[in-house]
Amino acid sequence: MASITVKKHWRNVRALGCLLSAQPSPTLHHCHGGSMTQIEGIGVLRGAGQKASDYLVIPIAAHFHVGQCGIDSGTGMGVVEWERNFGAQVDLLDEVCRRVGYDVWALAGVRR
Repeated sequence: MASITVKKHWRNVRALGCLLSAQPSPTLHHCHGGSMTQIEGIGVLRGAGQKASDYLVIPIAAHFHVGQCGIDSGTGMGVVEWERNFGAQVDLLDEVCRRVGYDVWALAGVRR
């Protein structure tokens, strides 16, 4: 696979619109916690305060990111409840792979 820069990848992912609502102009969420830590051997585990690869992002509307329904909001749902309501981050990353036409896991150096 040809190397794709993070900048180009982010442009491609933003062009998908929100995976949950299809709204345009989504924010990019760096996937972490929840389903990202439950799959043996994919190498995504990170220590506290460390973000995952810049290739492991999903496009979601701002209110799903940092609002009351937000995965990364101090007053939002948090990762576990968010995934229960909207789907596992690993599955959403697989959907990103299908839609952009390349393997974001491989670009991040993760076996999936």
